[in-house]
Amino acid sequence: MKFALVCGAGGFIGNYIVKQLKREKFWVRAVDIKHHEFDSSAADEFIIADLRDPQACRAIVDRRFDETYQLAADMGGAGYLFTGENDAAVMHNSASIMRFARCNLTGPFNIGSEETVTINQLAAMAMDIAGKRLRIKHVPGPMGVRGRSSANQLIRQSLNWAPSKPLRVGLEKTYAWIEAQVRQARAPQITAA
Repeated sequence: MKFALVCGAGGFIGNYIVKQLKREKFWVRAVDIKHHEFDSSAADEFIIADLRDPQACRAIVDRRFDETYQLAADMGGAGYLFTGENDAAVMHNSASIMRFARCNLTGPFNIGSEETVTINQLAAMAMDIAGKRLRIKHVPGPMGVRGRSSANQLIRQSLNWAPSKPLRVGLEKTYAWIEAQVRQARAPQITAA
């Protein structure tokens, strides 16, 4: 039997990876600071732990794992960006992550958008998608890089992979989801007497 460790298994992508590993007959240890909010885990063992704690990490890695997926991250309040209507995208991302993990290549791979975008361009794109006209106010502080993009030459050459959708498409889907959540939260709640 093969053993897998999935860190960040309380998130959507981590949860999908756990399910896929179980379909492949792995014994799976899932770890996160919280359980998945909308689904139960298929893992053989789910450990609630803070992976910033070295002692917790030592306790979790108490055996040899054939595959390890590190998806744990502090999302900074981002919450969940995927719902049932986006399950296909989550499964696609999960399959891509597993494909990368199982290739015979080592080293980090960039898997983001190659579109170079400044924070001003990103803000303008978000305002355009929302149909809003707002003024961008720059505040004093440290100046970071002028723009961000992902260098994907290695992943393209090694695995013939590249992002399939432009940044704007992802932002449009994300905005539509957030807008639906806000409307739902504002809707009057009717309860049966």
